[in-house]
Amino acid sequence: MIDDVEINHLKKIVTKNSPILFLGAGFAIGATLKNGKNFPKGEELKYIIIKELLNYDDNEPYYKELSSYTLSKVCQYVQMEKGMLTLSDFIVDYLKDSTPANFHLSITNLNWRKIYTTNIDDLIEEIYKINDKPLLIQNKQNKSTLRKESATEYLKLYGCVNNPSEGIVFGTEEYVDSMISTKDYRFNSLCIDMNSEDFIFIGTEFDEINIDYYLKLYESSGYKSNRGKLVFINPRPSLLLEAKIRKIGAMLIKWTTEEFCNFLDEIQSKTNSVEVPSTIFLNKSGFSKIEKVSTEILSYDSNLYLGIEPVFNDIYFEWDFIDDDLLEMFNKFVPKAETLRKGIFSICGKAFSGKSVFVMRLAIELKNDGYEVYSFRGRDFNYYQFYQFILKSDAERFALMVDDSSYHYKSIKQLIRLNLKNKTLILITSSRPFYHYRKRYHFIDENFWEYTIETSLNKNYSKNIAFKLEEKGFLGNLKRYSSLDEKIDVIQKQTDIFSLLSYITQGNGFRDRMLKELKPLLNRYADVNDLLIKTAIFEELDLPYFPKELVTYLYSERSINILNLADDFLKFNLNGDIQFRAKFYSKNLIDLNNRRKIIDSIRD
Repeated sequence: MIDDVEINHLKKIVTKNSPILFLGAGFAIGATLKNGKNFPKGEELKYIIIKELLNYDDNEPYYKELSSYTLSKVCQYVQMEKGMLTLSDFIVDYLKDSTPANFHLSITNLNWRKIYTTNIDDLIEEIYKINDKPLLIQNKQNKSTLRKESATEYLKLYGCVNNPSEGIVFGTEEYVDSMISTKDYRFNSLCIDMNSEDFIFIGTEFDEINIDYYLKLYESSGYKSNRGKLVFINPRPSLLLEAKIRKIGAMLIKWTTEEFCNFLDEIQSKTNSVEVPSTIFLNKSGFSKIEKVSTEILSYDSNLYLGIEPVFNDIYFEWDFIDDDLLEMFNKFVPKAETLRKGIFSICGKAFSGKSVFVMRLAIELKNDGYEVYSFRGRDFNYYQFYQFILKSDAERFALMVDDSSYHYKSIKQLIRLNLKNKTLILITSSRPFYHYRKRYHFIDENFWEYTIETSLNKNYSKNIAFKLEEKGFLGNLKRYSSLDEKIDVIQKQTDIFSLLSYITQGNGFRDRMLKELKPLLNRYADVNDLLIKTAIFEELDLPYFPKELVTYLYSERSINILNLADDFLKFNLNGDIQFRAKFYSKNLIDLNNRRKIIDSIRD
């Protein structure tokens, strides 16, 4: 008997959270092969290989021993005896051109965020073809750059009968090779998604050793609050699988694939569609709507001047420093963008130059002018999903804020070139100089304006800063100067906003004190030193953050302890990615470590 609480929880995941589907061999049960036979289970396929490829009868001495092997070990034996190509050709020919059962067709009722599979057959391809649904197949080590509008990405981890030349994973040796490979897009993508997305597993025991490794990464993640939910659909799970599920806090529902597909049909019949509401899908894709400040908040004390990452309340309650030159340019850009119904306004500046605050300020300016404003903080910029949302919305004017955006310039260009059907879209982006100037060619032919943050603080900007610090009661060390001109002069002598705020809020001894605490930690904990070196390398390369997924990928179950030990020196952005609390750490960490350690970290 299935618990109603579990069913309701599954229903919520399916209809609200846009989960990822993971398919194992059991999913194909009920399908038929081109020879008319039922699709074999893993155990059945093992005997088919022994009898039809190796030609051993059940009364021969080798048959009994091979029958005791797992499928992967039988495949390993065949490879050694007859060669990889012989095995591959046999399996491909046997499994290709399969036909799904009627219930299988219901799997497309849901717009899955992605689909992963350890199966090499073409069953899913056939299902999507029958239902006339677009599918982007990833069956190579390198990511396909092909774009299909609104297509579901389908990642075939162990190879594909339609692309056998890329290699197919059969035996234990291939399992191990795929586990240690760092060049396979499919496994790297799975590693990232296991740390943050909701998964529904159908027909898998998770007993392949490399897949089990990624499940271990989920269990040992240092970001439990950000992890997704795992649901296993399996009518007869092994004791070992049940134990694993309990250990990681996942959910098990003892259904067949057919029962799960009937569940999708039932939901569709009640709601007309299992399609995830677009705003919820946008949130899962990293797009979030900027809401107005709550009227219940009467006052607000900001941490902006202490070096904490800016939030929109910092802007709503006017803690930010106003750059008159920036606002003047933006106020000229907006009318032009409204005439053309589209435009890109880019802010370019070094780390800690205030560009993230400036982007937020411009977003709020548009919000106050009646625009529906969104920000993007995701990994994969799904511009078509956002475009579809715009077309379906009743609003007429939209703005999208993308901080640290240079990685997405091509996708931003593709978004701005789509037919908006008389709606207006303004994009506000920020980037660091090196990457901005390398990628800005994507924008040149568009309605594109750019503002470069000067490396020095000019007099007018310094004056605005002085007034703001006095208004907020945050003058700090500037209190010793009585006149406004003296304050402005001191502000202008600082090299950037970070140096100014460090001077005001912490005093000149701040760096020495923090570095004094850092050295013994590095000497005592090699893993902490290793993480901080890697973060320093990213910082020196002017990359905006060290990705959280890499921490789990590199340090596995040690991640939580390492992050706790390094907590005084690191901060986390809203996505949980790592940055230094202060920029000067990176230079000092490079200096504190020898050339060999630096090279080893780069190689990692």
